[in-house]
Amino acid sequence: AGGGARHIIFRDNRLENISQQPFIFTSVYSDPNAAKAYEGAENPGVFMDIAVKNCTVTAQGKPAIQIEGLENALHRDLHFENIHFKNAASPVLSFVEDSSFDHLHFENSVDGETWKTEHVLHCYRDGAAVENES
Repeated sequence: AGGGARHIIFRDNRLENISQQPFIFTSVYSDPNAAKAYEGAENPGVFMDIAVKNCTVTAQGKPAIQIEGLENALHRDLHFENIHFKNAASPVLSFVEDSSFDHLHFENSVDGETWKTEHVLHCYRDGAAVENES
């Protein structure tokens, strides 16, 4: 089976000068420098039941939140609440379900808060459904 994580609470933290994505949950891996090619896990890892709240993040232009599941392994029950992002790009979400994004504040957003979404199911931002890009 693949990796993943579940039952995590990350709260009341300050992250400074984050050069990559402050919060990344991905099952999409590639390593152009790998000495040997490996097959993916029969059961890919899934991130689920994770809460991130009451945080302040100073980033360097990468997406504030990046969630990339797979068609056969959606990440689910990821909840972000009361987070202040400075100098971050908008979230990138794909193959995620049953998740929420409440009271996220963006200061100096590098892309005007244009969320990139695809294959998003039952996800909400401040109570409104997160729509898939067409």
